[in-house]
Amino acid sequence: MLYSYLDRFVWIGVFIAACSFAATNANAAAITLNDGNSSANIDLDNPAGQFGWTVDGTTQLFQQWFWYRIGDTGPESTIDTLGLDLHKLVDHGDPGDEKVLARYGYSHEATDLAVDVTFTLTGGTTGSGASDILETIEVFNKSDSGPLSVDFFEYVDLDLGGTPADLSVEISGGNTAIQTDFNLLVSETSDVPLPDRWEVGVYPNTLTKLNDGDADDLDMNAGPILAQNLTWAFQWELVIPAAGDSNDPDTWQSIIISKDKVINFDTTPGGDPIPVPAAGFAGMALLAITAARRRNG
Repeated sequence: MLYSYLDRFVWIGVFIAACSFAATNANAAAITLNDGNSSANIDLDNPAGQFGWTVDGTTQLFQQWFWYRIGDTGPESTIDTLGLDLHKLVDHGDPGDEKVLARYGYSHEATDLAVDVTFTLTGGTTGSGASDILETIEVFNKSDSGPLSVDFFEYVDLDLGGTPADLSVEISGGNTAIQTDFNLLVSETSDVPLPDRWEVGVYPNTLTKLNDGDADDLDMNAGPILAQNLTWAFQWELVIPAAGDSNDPDTWQSIIISKDKVINFDTTPGGDPIPVPAAGFAGMALLAITAARRRNG
């Protein structure tokens, strides 16, 4: 899908009249989104990326971020290595900023890749345990010399209930990640486009793979994996058509990845835990042990 450089800035301008609109620079790139019962912490210019998602006072996420690889030879790199050109915070009128747009690689002449990332936080009412983060990633080919082959990765490490060990994680249907911890459940679905590869794992195996300096693909393990410090990841194998003119951002071509992450839990006294695979009950004893474990790295 093609979005012109001008159109993208017009989109931003629309919010100026209706919203409280904040422009910031890379020196203040650690931002917090707030809405309803929820907040999200994101360091846009750091490999840590999103390092917090707090719902009704409990932090449910340790890390989420994005990696890319151009071609097949590697290595993978975090999107912040493209250079954060700018970011914009949007407030829809209630207390706090609910939305952020970040742009990477626009001024990076050594690469043909640019990326826009938008996070939109929608919190629930206080005590509901519900929260939603909508994420849109637009990946651009700035080059007019030919198509650009890009492998794009999302990596997620949730700490449901505020503890590293969770009950289960699995990939359903190749495009929905589901992670549970007793009565908590997080799901993320990516429909446009569908991921090409996926991986559930135990911390830090997938993270090590993404950072090891080699070209790596996710291993297609859909799980479930039970009662450990659980992680999951998606991989999109993108081929983006050539730009009309590399010097004219109006002609850059792009592919948009859209996905939605939702958390819910049962706050009713005596409520039953969310169902998990039968083998999960056998793993509860292991979960009680591993819940005390903390990361060393």
